[in-house]
Formats: sequence, C-alpha cells, structure tokens
Amino acid sequence: MSNRVTPNTLSFFPLFDSNIQRLSGQVFVSSPYPTIQLKSVNLSSVIGDSKNATLSLTATAKSAFASSLENNEEFTPWFQDGEFIQNLRLRVIGCFGSDQAINLDFLSQRMNEYQAGLMEISGPRFATSFIAQAARLLGAEDSTLLSSIGPLVGQEITQDIRGTEEKLAFYAPGTDDPMSSIVVYDVPLDSAIKKDANGTVVSEKTKIVVAKNGNLPGATEYPDYLVRNVSLNPIHIEFGEESEYQSLEFENIRFYAFVYLDSEAANQRLQVISSNGITPVPPTLQSGMGFVAKSIFKGSSNSFTAQEKTRSITGPSLLSEIPDPNSDQLIDSRGYADFKLVNIKEQMSMNFNRMVKNLTMDADTPHLIKNNNYFSNFWVTKCENDNARYGFVFDKLSFLMENSQLRGLYSSPFVVNDLFNGGGPLQITPEETVKVLNIVMTKRQVKEHRIVGDNELTHARTDYESSYYRPEEVVPTPQIVQGMGYLSSDQPNRIHFFEGYDTYEHELKTLTQGTFQYGTTISVFDSSLVYLTKMSKALTDLHKTTQDIRDLIINSQPMIYNLPQGDLITNGLGLYDSFLDEILVPLTKIAFNNSTVEETLLNSIDSFVSLYGRLVPSSVNILDPALRATIKSKSISGIEEFSDLIMSFKQGIDQVLSKRLPKDPYGEGTTLESKMGQSNTDGKTLILEAKKYFKNLFEFGQDYGTGYLYMSREVAGNIDNPNGLPTFSVDFYQSRVIEEFSKYFSGYSEGNNVANGASPIGTQYAASSYQYLSPKAIKTFGKDMLVQTDFKAEGQNVIEYDLDRYADLFSNLIDRKKISVEKRLPFFSMNGKDLTPRQTFKNLNNTLMLHGCQVKEGISYPFSVPTPMNAMQQVIKVGQEGHDKDDKKGLGIVDSILGGGQDLEASTKDFLKTTSQELLPFSTGTYGAVVDPAFKDPEVDIDIAEALPPTKLIFGIIGEMELNPKTDDLPYQDELFNSMVNDVNKLKIDQQSIKSAVDNVYSQIPNQFKAMFVMAASQNRQSLGTGFDAIRVSLQDNDTAPFAQAISYVSSDEDFPPYKATRDPMKMYSKFLAFWMNYKQIGVIEYLTGFENLDVSSFADIGLDPTQADAYYSSKPLLPVWNKVTPDLIENARSRNLLCRVRSLSKEDIFIRREEGQPQSSGADVAYKGLFDLPIYNRYFMLRG
Repeated sequence: MSNRVTPNTLSFFPLFDSNIQRLSGQVFVSSPYPTIQLKSVNLSSVIGDSKNATLSLTATAKSAFASSLENNEEFTPWFQDGEFIQNLRLRVIGCFGSDQAINLDFLSQRMNEYQAGLMEISGPRFATSFIAQAARLLGAEDSTLLSSIGPLVGQEITQDIRGTEEKLAFYAPGTDDPMSSIVVYDVPLDSAIKKDANGTVVSEKTKIVVAKNGNLPGATEYPDYLVRNVSLNPIHIEFGEESEYQSLEFENIRFYAFVYLDSEAANQRLQVISSNGITPVPPTLQSGMGFVAKSIFKGSSNSFTAQEKTRSITGPSLLSEIPDPNSDQLIDSRGYADFKLVNIKEQMSMNFNRMVKNLTMDADTPHLIKNNNYFSNFWVTKCENDNARYGFVFDKLSFLMENSQLRGLYSSPFVVNDLFNGGGPLQITPEETVKVLNIVMTKRQVKEHRIVGDNELTHARTDYESSYYRPEEVVPTPQIVQGMGYLSSDQPNRIHFFEGYDTYEHELKTLTQGTFQYGTTISVFDSSLVYLTKMSKALTDLHKTTQDIRDLIINSQPMIYNLPQGDLITNGLGLYDSFLDEILVPLTKIAFNNSTVEETLLNSIDSFVSLYGRLVPSSVNILDPALRATIKSKSISGIEEFSDLIMSFKQGIDQVLSKRLPKDPYGEGTTLESKMGQSNTDGKTLILEAKKYFKNLFEFGQDYGTGYLYMSREVAGNIDNPNGLPTFSVDFYQSRVIEEFSKYFSGYSEGNNVANGASPIGTQYAASSYQYLSPKAIKTFGKDMLVQTDFKAEGQNVIEYDLDRYADLFSNLIDRKKISVEKRLPFFSMNGKDLTPRQTFKNLNNTLMLHGCQVKEGISYPFSVPTPMNAMQQVIKVGQEGHDKDDKKGLGIVDSILGGGQDLEASTKDFLKTTSQELLPFSTGTYGAVVDPAFKDPEVDIDIAEALPPTKLIFGIIGEMELNPKTDDLPYQDELFNSMVNDVNKLKIDQQSIKSAVDNVYSQIPNQFKAMFVMAASQNRQSLGTGFDAIRVSLQDNDTAPFAQAISYVSSDEDFPPYKATRDPMKMYSKFLAFWMNYKQIGVIEYLTGFENLDVSSFADIGLDPTQADAYYSSKPLLPVWNKVTPDLIENARSRNLLCRVRSLSKEDIFIRREEGQPQSSGADVAYKGLFDLPIYNRYFMLRG
C-alpha cells in the first residue's frame, strides 16, 4: 500500500506515473517495496536454428533518495538491508499473445490506482474486496488472472517454485486456454539483484530528479530526490520446440513486474501459525506489493479512464491506445546473435568463390541454360493503305544475363537497379548506366518452307528463304514508348517497348505482293565493368579509412591527465593500452575527420554491407549486426578484422577485373561509352549487339484493302502517331464502348420523347461492353466501306440493316476466297460491280460456276401454244395509266373463257371489266405483259420490265456449299452457326427467364449474344439493366414459323411492343451475313499486362536449382500475358500507355465464372467460318490517357 512521503523522508520507492501522481493529491506517491523498470528485450537464436529462440529481459530496481545523501557514505541503502529484502520476491509476467493483453493493462492500472489511494477503500483490509470486484468485471473466463494461481495476486505460484530450481511458470502453452500466452518468472529479490565478482551490488546513483506535484500546498518544503538504479540479472526465457513454450510467433511482447512480500516465508520465519495449524497465504495485494511496472515492446499499450473516488472499481473505458511504445528497446537478433567473425569469413570465402565463378562465366556457357528469350513476338498490324505498324519488346536484363562479359553481375536485383537507373552506393551517373545506344530495323521478302525431321522423334520446323530479287532493306527507325513500366514492375527500365511504322508505297505502285519478315539489331552499352571498377575503388577507400582509424588508436601515446567528462579527444592521446590490448576510450569520444571514430566506422559498415549485399544479398541480415558487434570490441582486433574483410572482398573483385581488363584492371583508363575510342579498354567488351529476325510475318497485297475495323473507321487511330502503332485515347475508347452498346440496347419512345440511348457504364453490362466489340466497319477493296453503326434508327429502338449491301458483301467474300486466297491473286478488286439484283445474281452464279454448278433462267413449255386465227392480236397494257384507258377491241381475260364479250348490256360489261381488272398482271404482283409469243403488233411500242432473278435460291445453294458443305444427320434447322434461336432453345431461356438470364446468369458473355437472346426469347418489352431493352431488327417480309424457330422483329408502319415473330433470318442465306457480322463476328479486346515466368520445375533433373523469382527465368518476353480490358483498367489508364490487341472470340471467352469453383461453359455456341476470317486493321493498337 502507499507510504506517505513527508519532507523529512530520506528514501522511498516512487511511482513513475505522472497521471496517477497528479490525481493522488500527494507530492510524491510511494510504495513500501522497490519499483521495477523493464528496460530492454533481446531475442536471439543460434545460427541455423530457426526452431528455437531465447528472450532476454534487462531490468532495474529503482528507489529515490534525498539529494543531501548523495555523498553520505554512512547511509545504508535498501539493498544492503538484509532484514528488509530477505522475504521479498520479484515477479515478472510476460504476455506474448493478445487474449489477455488488454486485461493486464486494465488490472495493472487499477491496482496502482488502488495502492495510490485513488479509491475510497485502500490497504490490506479491502484488498480481497478489490480483487473480487475486479474478477467480476473480467468475467468467469478471464478471472484466472486474479485467482490464487493467477500471475498478478496469486501466491500458489510462489509455493510451487520456492525451494526448487524452477523460475518459470506456464499456463498450458500451445492450447486455446486464454492464459496460454502468459509466462511467469518468480525469484527471490536478493538472487535477482546483480552483483560483481566481489559480491557487491551493481548500482548507480543518477542525477535524475524525481518529479513531484509542484502545485500542491507545501510542495516546496520537500527536498529534491534523486533516482538510484540497482541492476537486476538478465531474465532468460526459452522458446521453441525444445521448450515448454513452443510457439515462436510473438503477437505481443509485453511485460509487467513488481516486488511483493512472500508472506508464507515471512510467517514461517516469525513462526506465525493459524489456529488450524496452516500458515495463511493471502494474495499479494493483501500481503504487500510494490507498484506494477509495465513495458510494451510489441503490441499496443492501453490506457483507461482514471479510477473514480468511490468504493467500486471504475469499469474499463478505453482512453488511449499507443502501438509499440517501447519497440526501440526491442532487439531481434535471431539468426546472428552467436555468429562469430570466423563464421563470417568462412561464409564470405564461399560467397567470393561463387561470385567469381558467376562473374567470370565463359561466354560459351552450354546452351542448356540459354533461352534467348529477350525479344517478344512481333506485334504487327496493317493500317492505312495497308502499310505496317508494329511493336515489340526488348528485355535488356535477359539479354545481358546471357551475353554480358560479367553476366553473373546481373543476377543481383540491386546491381541491376544501380546499372539501369543510376545512383546507388556507387553513385552511378546517367552516362554510366546500361542503355540502348542504337537500333536498326530491317525487312526482307521471304518464302516460307516447312522442314520435316528425318524421323518421327524430330519436330517439323519452319524456315524462311530470302527473296533473291528483293535484298534486305533498312526501314525507318522505331521509337521507344515511355510509360510502359508496368510490363516490368520488378525492375524499372528493364524492358524497352519499341514501336514503328513502315510504308509499302513502292509495292503498291508496282502492285507487288509479298511476304515480309522484319528484323532488328540493337546496340547495348554494357556497363558491368564500369560498375566493378567503381566498386573496387570504393573498397580501396573504405580499407584506407579503417586502416587510418587502426593506426590512430594503436599509435596513441599515454595521456598524463584526465579530460573533463563529455569532451572529445582530438589529440589522439590516451586511446589504447597495448599491454592489455584494450581501447581505453569509447569510440564515441575519439574525434576523426570531423566526426567520431564510431560514427565513421558505422558509416563504413553501412557502405561495406551495401556493396557486399549488391553481389551477395542473402548475407546482409547477418553481416550488418555481426560487424557492428565486432567494432565494439575493447580489443583493436575488431577493427582489424573489419579491415581485413574489406580487403578480402576487394581482392575478389580485382581478380575478376584482372581477367576481363588485363591492361587496366583498376580502371585507370575510361570505360564510358562516349570515350572508348580514347581508352585502352577493349570497347568490344562494352558494346553488345542483339540481333533478331521475328517469326511473325507481314503480308502485303494478298488481301489489299480488305478487313475488319473494330475500333474506328479511321485506320490510324484518333491520336496522331506517325511513327508507331495506331493510337486511341481513353475517351475515344469509352465513346466506342457506348456506341457499340447503343447498337444493341436502347430505351423506348415515350409520347413526344424519342428513345433514350442506353449506356452500360455502372451496370452489369459494363465489363462485357469493354471486352467485346463487333466490327465498326468492314472494308472490301474496290467497294465503299460498310459501316455497321450507321443502321441504327435515330431516336428509336429499331435497327434496319441494308440486306442488299450485306448480300453483296457475302458475294464479294466468296469471290475473295476463290480468287484471291485459293488462286493467290493479289490486289483483287470488286470495283465496277454495281449493286443491283441482276448483278448480285450474276456474281453469285459466277461463284457457283467455281463449284461446277450453274443456274439458268427461262420458261420451258411442255406443249406448243395455240395461235388464234381470224382474230386481231392484242396486247394487254399494264400499269395504272394503261388500266385507266380503254383497251383496244378484242376479247378480255374473262370473256375469252366464259363468253359474253359481244353483250352490249351495261351490267354485263361492268361485270366483265371488274373481273378482268383483278386478274391483270400488275394486280397479281408480276411485272411485264401477257402477250402471245408468236405475235407482236408492230404498231404498238411496249416497255416490258425484266423479271427479278431467283437470288434467294442461288444464295441457299452457295451458302450451304461454302459454309456447311459437310453431310451429316443434323437437320438444317438445328445447325447453330446460322441460327439466332438455337442457343436460347438449348439453354431453355424463355420470355419469363430472359431478364434473369442476361442480367445475371450470363452477364459475363458478350452483349451481342445477350441482345440476340432477347430477340429470340421475347416478343414483349423487357426492362434490362437500368431499364433498357434489346433493339429489334426491322424486316420487310414475314416468314411465319413456330416461335421456337422465330425471332421478334419490327414490321414497318406497326406499333411495338409487343413485337411480331418471323422465322430465324439467319436460316436464309440472303439475310444471313447481316446477322453474322453484327451478332457473331465478335472481337475480344485485351491488353498486355506482363510476361510469364519460365517453368523451372524440370530443371532439377539436370542439376540446376533456379527459382522463378530469378530475373533469368522471370517475365520472359516470349511468354506474354494478355488480359481482357476492364472498366477499372480504362478508368485508371490515363497516366500510362497500354498495348492492346483484337482477337477473335473463342469458346473459352464465354465461360461463366461462379462465385466458387472453376469456370463453366455457358452453353452458348461460338462458331468459326473461314470465309469470314479477314485481316484486322489495327489488330494491335496503343491506348493512351
């Protein structure tokens, strides 16, 4: 309990808690027993042993004494009073988990407040009441903290430990018990006090003045009290598999400590026995204890609102939480605490040998571990005028790791960072960094040859033969694209992305078709020798510094007087006792080069470890603390050993340099690329050439002027980039996404308001909108571009495709296949072929002739036509004008059969006229004239209109022959590729389930498919997404069919919804292509996100042990990773450049991902038809913010 301090008190045990002291109303708050200070924690382990650790805690016992006693030798301090300390014990509570952390903070605060008199109850009399109240606040689960075996007040622990060699008590460590993370250390205080070899207590009088409540009345009457520290023996706790507490996961490292009276021992000495013969064992709070000290080295320190002046304990209301308040006193030296300098030398020797071997690896290293994987594929696309725009990646790091004279140097990420970006401990200048000096781009015309192996075990390969009449030529130099750092985030500036442009103007003028292969030669400045040369020089300087410090100390002369405490020694006197081999002065007190010896050595260690870690990164964590410990040795040998290590490392570097630069191993001549012509250094070792002919070829002329444009009708992009890939802005891409979506989905006209356009942004349709596009436009050489976004009716939920244009395109594509592709006729043009029904029929008929088939028009009569005699031949004129006029005399259609033509009665004449009118040719929908083929009246001039050709018939024939030539048992109506309804039928989607299907179940598939699903499943208005509906197609004719084989459509001059149904238009080849191109010819938009690592799993079989983290095996350009564009990507792409590509839709793209498990097939069909496999303009393009 608190002992009141008066002005006459000479010594006491203070509470070092200013808040409790302020609330107590006392000038000083004192306890009857010493106060503990928990100073520092060190975690250590033996080298190589990761399964065990030792925790060492240092502490002191603190007291206060009047300043007047500072030099009073007659005053007996408490630790020399045997009667006082003989019954006192020290208890330290360690908590390494989180279960009881906040409870221990709360209880320690309340116990100190109770002892300081902040409650209405106090002293031993009410201790059990206090404990009971506190236990109720904790609850039954945590009340063990305050039980007879609890760490804070229980003395049963003392009974178990007393008289044994045990010092520790555990609570079921490794279990789920809330107390499992607590360890108790309990020893007699006398044995805990540190003593020297003579048995003298190690103590320290300080100049620290104990703080007091200076504003209280009478505070000035109190003398100043100074703090006295008594050192305690370090407390050691073992952890790990060889200890009772096996976990090495320290979620918390927090300690609580106090001194208490061992009441049982005291009673035994005083022979105090109860009436029943049992010595009473009260809780520590009742028998007597000091204040509870707390130190949190790892974890949060919790403070609570102060105890109110009542008889009840104030509940735990958290006031503040401070993370890791004593973390600066935690030293985690596991792994190197027992690491001796001899171990460092041994390890460095092994590392030197390995380093030298790696750095001097011969250039003819077996091809076994070479991958030549430093160029990416050649991403080339045709653009305006079918010229070539391209991009490719060059991996400087991979190239240098295979071709540098010091290739092993590039296996260190730290060296790579210095050499690629400059700076670092060697302060590499921009002129000294690795860089691309020059790039030359060439192309050659080639012929492709497939070479087959001599036996079944040899794979076939493709070879290219250069054209003998078209020599290799240099093309315009490509440019480096900045802002592509995301491709190599692990090593900035590791990867260069080049883009370029090449014109085929000459080939176009001469109509020269060809296959072209591009190649490049890149000159790279390899500054690895520069790096090692600078490192050797830096090590020379470090070695000289340590030698100068050694010489300063060992050559020091004795000092004849003592300097005042705190002054630096600048004259070098009195530093070293050569007889004892002992440095007499702290290194912090020795001046050296405008600093101190210690600071200079520590800076040298930092520099050395940084340089050494550049080549051997794995040793840094061990080397740094070991060297710091070495130089703190009282012997000069510590500094000498450090100096020797520097020299050993330098000799390893010099060994490499002498081999690579025999004429100039120390870099006396320059190694900069700008001055190599003036240097005695072999320039060939510094400039390397990377050569590559890409396997991706470029075709010119074969499909000239023909292909798909998915992004824009503008071939070169909307951002001017004359010397590189087609380039589009992020805003343009977002506009294209909305435009595409508006082609398939829209709102409705309401009253006088036109239909609102639909946007996918912010809906479940957004991801698909950014990832899937139909062609914006389709080009065929010689014809006007077909722009597919032009058919949407403005302000209406209707789209009306020009079926004649698509029918003509169908014919053109068949001609392309038969003539341009199969017969290899370049520059095939459709120019001059008018878009008329008769011309379309002729085109298709000519194509049909390529299949050995032909359709002829004409009338075949099974018998001769009778010729009337004695009657005037008459032509029945057609057309409204001819019908209004009276016909020439002669028989009409009806009276020639029924008679009555000569009857003059009016009613008969009206009947014959009316009946004949309904049967006239123009009334039945035919055109031309009914005429006797054997006679024509020369006096009558008649224009006879030509009948329409049987185009649908020939479309049906040629469509099947081109797109579905196979013969099988599958009925025509069940084919999927030419159907808009069979997917819906197969997936069992109907009018009731269509909204849930496209909004949720199939939300990840292309929106074009979703619109097709809605047309096939519903004739009613749907409210999809934010209220829009699928746009319906306007058709002129209606072909009745069961709804399972029909789609909903818009008929002209009729209101909708609901919609009418017509037979699936894709089943009619004359309409087929319009729906294929808009609903099934889907492009997937992806961006290059990086590169995969090489598979190293099989390398162990050949004695190698690489890891995929090694730059030699990671992020290889020939293994690109393409991911689909997402809304978030586009939104965040304004600060960087993205390489994007368009590829055809595949079955894997329409897999749907559930919340759990692997992706599943959506069941929708993805059809492929080679006839529609056209080149893609802007297949590769740049997206820029």
